[in-house]
Amino acid sequence: MGYTATDVQLTLAPKQLTPTVGAPNAPANAYSVATAIDRAVVAGGDPSLLFAIYNLPAAAIPAAINQLSGEIHTAAPAMANVAAD
Repeated sequence: MGYTATDVQLTLAPKQLTPTVGAPNAPANAYSVATAIDRAVVAGGDPSLLFAIYNLPAAAIPAAINQLSGEIHTAAPAMANVAAD
């Protein structure tokens, strides 16, 4: 945090997504997407475009990353089978 004569400047640093997404049963693609985002941020990439993900509650981050991975559609057939029971 810094101060000027008229402003307070606050710098936020995002935490890594991989530990949050890497829970048991995490889809491999979701884990890969989280790893890629973490590496890009560590390398100096601007995480502000992903503010919506970083601003989610920790419990919602795995689902958001899974949706980014494109694997969200793979659960539909399994859900249809469960619903049919």
